[in-house]
Amino acid sequence: MKKILFGFLLLSFVHCKSQLNAIELEKEALGIFDAFQKQLLSSLTKSLLDKGPVAAISHCSLVSPQLESQYSKGTWKIRRVSNKPRNPNHALDAWESEVFQTWLADPASIKPTNQISGSTFRIMKPISIANPTCLQCHGNSTDMNPEILKEIQKIYPEDKALGYKMGDLRGAFSAEFSQQ
Repeated sequence: MKKILFGFLLLSFVHCKSQLNAIELEKEALGIFDAFQKQLLSSLTKSLLDKGPVAAISHCSLVSPQLESQYSKGTWKIRRVSNKPRNPNHALDAWESEVFQTWLADPASIKPTNQISGSTFRIMKPISIANPTCLQCHGNSTDMNPEILKEIQKIYPEDKALGYKMGDLRGAFSAEFSQQ
């Protein structure tokens, strides 16, 4: 009986320890996402003010991948993803697609979502259209400045990131932490 009780207590401790790690990893990932988003928005805002929206498109096309690389350090891989990506490198993988479809089917579920599989922790944080400025490049193409649309089509010939309205789910920050 003592062995069974000890085994149960040990199993409970191990389970609590893995939960604690998931909580810590989620907190760390959300901090990375916040820093990434602040830096991207700051850079994009500066480009919009200094050079205008047409020039900001090429600026964003360079800065976003640089930030993904900058924040993907050590055991973290960070990227932005969408079901309608502008950059083909931001297409959803199978797990991200499953999470995204859940969010689209049930707006109440749109919140950071994570998964632990073996020694890998994954998390996604939704990105919504929260500012009318975003619609200059992500709104309905018939309402957009033709110069902006032309620049988007030049840089992103396979662009799918159009047709959004205020409050729409635009994409997500996605992170993978692996101890391997």
